[in-house]
Amino acid sequence: MKLNNIVFSSPNSKEIRVIDFGISGLYIGSNPEKSLAGSLKYMAPEVLTGKNTSADPALDIFSMGCILFALVTGQLPFDGEISTVRENIINGKYSYPSDIILSDSLIDLIDGMLKVNPRRRITMVGILDHPWLE
Repeated sequence: MKLNNIVFSSPNSKEIRVIDFGISGLYIGSNPEKSLAGSLKYMAPEVLTGKNTSADPALDIFSMGCILFALVTGQLPFDGEISTVRENIINGKYSYPSDIILSDSLIDLIDGMLKVNPRRRITMVGILDHPWLE
């Protein structure tokens, strides 16, 4: 998933659609297929390090964290030269723009989505129960 995959359903519509689910179909319970596909700036650290290249919901949570960060700040959390982006994703190094005020619960949600360790990353259940959505 990436920001470019979220589009308006028509030119004058307020309805959005998420397109291009090419990799999501690879996740099949206990026997997911492996893939190195994806866009670097949205790629989870475990894929970049080779620790896990299997299709997994945690990969999408990370990508959605990058999208949410971009939607509320106007920039991606990991941007710049390829080597810098890769290193920053692997180390979980990003910062919020100082000129934008975000609530603590929104920052907590995004930080939970961008955890380096996928076992510590927030899950879809955690996202749906998060206080920011109230």
